[in-house]
Amino acid sequence: MEVKASEVKNRLGKYLDLARREPVVISKSGKPAAVLISWEEYQRMREIEDRVWAEMAREAEKEGFLSQEESLRFILEKMKDV
Repeated sequence: MEVKASEVKNRLGKYLDLARREPVVISKSGKPAAVLISWEEYQRMREIEDRVWAEMAREAEKEGFLSQEESLRFILEKMKDV
């Protein structure tokens, strides 16, 4: 469901209840600006994100890490290209 920001402002309670069942897209000036979701959905998304970052860390660990000096050298070299 998509609603205008002014509508959410005037009827926040209604949209908080609705967000418990489905995401509510809030538009401003005719464009999507935000999404109102339930606390449970937010927690579920955070857990997924945490799992993704953990998997990326495991993969990085398998490939090996750069030292602090190597990382700094790499960043400085990339900055020269900008």
